[in-house]
Amino acid sequence: MPKDPTPPSPYDPENVKARWWREARGLTRNDLAQLTGFSESSIRNFEAGYQNTPDRPITDEAWQRYRQACASVAVGVSFSWLAARLTLPHGAEVVLDTRDLVEPFRDAPEADGSSDRP
Repeated sequence: MPKDPTPPSPYDPENVKARWWREARGLTRNDLAQLTGFSESSIRNFEAGYQNTPDRPITDEAWQRYRQACASVAVGVSFSWLAARLTLPHGAEVVLDTRDLVEPFRDAPEADGSSDRP
């Protein structure tokens, strides 16, 4: 349980929301590190809002990667290069063969309306 169980305001800084989210799920930084692949020190930096020193803010790109990793944890998504798996309540799973997701793009027409298809 977070130290303060009150959810943060939408106007609170991203780092405040990130720490609250982790604590609300009862995860330690070590737990989240194991689930996301981010190091404990990286998670500490995200929760502080900067990289090692206050004059080095975390980039938008880094925040996006961190949010995506946490979202995968939140909804139970696991990913391999050949399949994405979503575990639903009561043990049900949805599995997407990622090769099926790539094939449509190979045959898609170009932006100018042309296509490589015969």
